[in-house]
Amino acid sequence: MEKWAKVYGMVYNQEPQIFWLHPKLKVGRLYFTEKDSAKIAEMQKEIDATADKLVKEASGKSSTYEKIKVFHDYLVYNSTFELAEDPYNASIYNAFSGGEGSQGNIQCAGYARAMQYLCDKSGIDCMVITGNNEAGSTHAWNKVKVDGEWYNLDATWDDPILATPDYKYIKYNYFLVPDSWVNDKTHFNINIKKLSDTSYTYFTPPAATATAENYFIKNGLVYNDADSADKAIKAELDKAADAGLSVAHIMVGSKDVYDSIYGKLKDYQSYVKNGRSNVKGIADNCNPHALIIELDVKYN
Repeated sequence: MEKWAKVYGMVYNQEPQIFWLHPKLKVGRLYFTEKDSAKIAEMQKEIDATADKLVKEASGKSSTYEKIKVFHDYLVYNSTFELAEDPYNASIYNAFSGGEGSQGNIQCAGYARAMQYLCDKSGIDCMVITGNNEAGSTHAWNKVKVDGEWYNLDATWDDPILATPDYKYIKYNYFLVPDSWVNDKTHFNINIKKLSDTSYTYFTPPAATATAENYFIKNGLVYNDADSADKAIKAELDKAADAGLSVAHIMVGSKDVYDSIYGKLKDYQSYVKNGRSNVKGIADNCNPHALIIELDVKYN
């Protein structure tokens, strides 16, 4: 059973183009959500009508970072996390078949497989990583290779999980981050498959130690002292509130600076509402593991 489950899981997780394969596991047998080759071909056309547009858009970008950002932003803006029974919500079919703005209902595995499918078509090294979240529920995300270095990317957790798309709300908390920011902090049991009486590791993922391509570092949004961080988050709040955006976020360089800024959330609540009748306040969406201060602006 262990050998069968391991081989099956490797194929099921790492080959997103086999979207008609069913997750049901039984030694010596394969199960399929769809077996009609003509139907599968039609579904493939639906998938690639969207995926090929994204790959073409990404091909016009000058860096791997920008290409991956095209894919990440599309998945965040055009997907809704959905746990309901659906044979394709962990697959690329639900991620792409409806076209842009369709809000395809997918689970975390759907986000991860969709990201891998786009990267595969663009020649970017990418893999699906499985594990658990803090609550112990199964989870899936990606590792991608950018300029010779591996990074974690979790589009599911960068999605604000809105019923309808909001093109003014997007997060980058998990956009190209090292293992040290997520492993055994927010993401657990890396690539471990648990069976009823045992567990095993699918494979050991390549280590992700670099930070140069992380969203906040690459865009100069890291502040190493409390004064500069205070000014920066206020500037981000001003920019967000004046433009009707939902997210104001920065990264800080140490836990001391994080604690200092985090301790002023009530002050920032008053700051962003001052002189703005349309602003209701802010919501705390900070990430202590990555030292990210994220304040979501709420409007009346």
